[in-house]
Amino acid sequence: MLDTIQVNYKHTRNAFMANKFLNEIQQHDLIACDFEVAIKYTEAELQTFKDELATDPPKLRRIELESKLAATALDHASHCRITHCSIATNDHTAYVFIIDNKKLLDLVLNFLVTTTIKQVWHNA
Repeated sequence: MLDTIQVNYKHTRNAFMANKFLNEIQQHDLIACDFEVAIKYTEAELQTFKDELATDPPKLRRIELESKLAATALDHASHCRITHCSIATNDHTAYVFIIDNKKLLDLVLNFLVTTTIKQVWHNA
């Protein structure tokens, strides 16, 4: 029987700490990455979409509203917002970035698109 892997991780929602973590990650030559997302619409927005749909809008607007109302976190990226980014540097060490502000989102995304570290992505 296989044992569960014990993962040590650091997490933050703070840009200063995130920058420190990214500098630590930069010392590696391979990382494994994953995003977690959630639907970006609030309950109030969803209700507004339902109400508008009940008014029999033009076809293209109806399609857009139906798409928004049917969206899930596994749906098209236009319906989602990033909530977390996990970056593992090996099979037992990881960093979790809790993305709840634009500054942190920009910092993490900029790192991911500019680093020369080889990246392995979950669900890529």
